[in-house]
Amino acid sequence: MNTTNATSETSAAPRKGLKPYQLSIALGVGIATFTMISGIIPNFVHWKSDSPIHREVFEGIPGYLQIAFYTIIPALLVFGSQTAFATGSAARLIAARPQRRTSSNA
Repeated sequence: MNTTNATSETSAAPRKGLKPYQLSIALGVGIATFTMISGIIPNFVHWKSDSPIHREVFEGIPGYLQIAFYTIIPALLVFGSQTAFATGSAARLIAARPQRRTSSNA
């Protein structure tokens, strides 16, 4: 006779909220979106400084290269956020391994 109840087995309740990898990716996407918007929008609306002392950003560089720059960098930021999480997960797994302890009692 089986005395264990199939429904009494420990089952983890679904965790509410975002998982760590989702937070990492969301942060990367948020920073990438901000970077892209802050780099591309000024090209279209022609934000210029009225100050007599200022430096032109990307002076002499064609607009299509600026747009390429501000689309590639955000893509790398998203990729980096995923890679950073994967690296952190691997480090956590390595740290969770049992450690060999040696006694210093000589």
